[in-house]
Amino acid sequence: MDLAWALVRMLPTKLFEVQLFPMETDRQTVPGWTGFNAMVSSAAPSITEVGYCPMINGSPTEASTVYTVMKQIQKMMSSLGQHDCVITFDLAIYMKAKEIQWRNSNEFGRTVIRMGGFHIALNYLAVLGKMFEDSGLSDLLIESGTYGINTAENLLKGKSYNRGVRGHKLVMEALMRLQWEEQCRWLSQRHEDTGVDEETVTAHIHSCKDAVKETTGDLHNCCQTVCDDMTDVQKLMSVFRTFGRTASQVFSFWSTYIEMVQLLLEFIRAERDDEMK
Repeated sequence: MDLAWALVRMLPTKLFEVQLFPMETDRQTVPGWTGFNAMVSSAAPSITEVGYCPMINGSPTEASTVYTVMKQIQKMMSSLGQHDCVITFDLAIYMKAKEIQWRNSNEFGRTVIRMGGFHIALNYLAVLGKMFEDSGLSDLLIESGTYGINTAENLLKGKSYNRGVRGHKLVMEALMRLQWEEQCRWLSQRHEDTGVDEETVTAHIHSCKDAVKETTGDLHNCCQTVCDDMTDVQKLMSVFRTFGRTASQVFSFWSTYIEMVQLLLEFIRAERDDEMK
C-alpha cells in the first residue's frame, strides 16, 4: 500500500524512468499518507459499546486496585461466555498490571494486557528518535522549515505524537523518492528484463491518480489494482535493497529507517481499520 501511494504521488511517465522533480504545471493532487488511506479505506469497524465498571474507591496506581480491576474484568468476560479477555491500560497502569500478571501467571494466563495504540506509537516514536538522533534527522526537519528547533527535538524524543508521525512521514516519502530514483539508475545499468509489465502498471497508476483527482471514480478498486501490481515490483526492490545494503552502509542505514517508519504506519493503519492480525 505504501509503495503504491508513493508511486501515485510521483506519477511516473514510465515506471522505471522517474524524474525526482517532474516538471508539472498542476499541483500535487494526491493527498499525503493519512489522507490517501482515509480515501481508499473501505473498512467499517463495528460500533463499540461503552459500559462502566463498578467504582473502586482507591488509587488507580495501587497494585491492589489494578488487581481488583483485572479480576472484575475476568468475571465480566466469564458472564459473556468469553474465556479470554483483553485489557487496555495506559502506560503507568500497564506496567503494574504486567507485574501482577507475571506474579500470578496461572490466575491471569488467559488475560491479554496491552497498552493503547497511542502509547504504543508514542514509545515507538521515542525508539525511532533514539536510533536516528545523530543522523542529522533533526537538522533536516529544521533546515527544511518543517519544524522549529524545540519541536524537532521533542518529536524525536517521542513527546509529540501528531508532529512526530507527520515529520517521519515526510522524511520517509523523501527518502523513498531518492531510493526509487537510484533504483531506476541501477536498472538502466543492468540492461536486464525486469519481469514487470511497465506499461500496464504505469497505466494503473495514472488511473488511480485520476480517480483521486476527480473523486468520482472507484478509487478503492483502482488502488487495489495498483497494490496487486506491486508484487513483482516489490520483488525487484528487494533485490535492489539487498544490493544497496551490501554496497553502502549509508544506504543500509536509511533503508532501515524507511522500514521502521513503514512499520509504524502499518500499525496506525491496523488500529484505525480494526485489523490487528
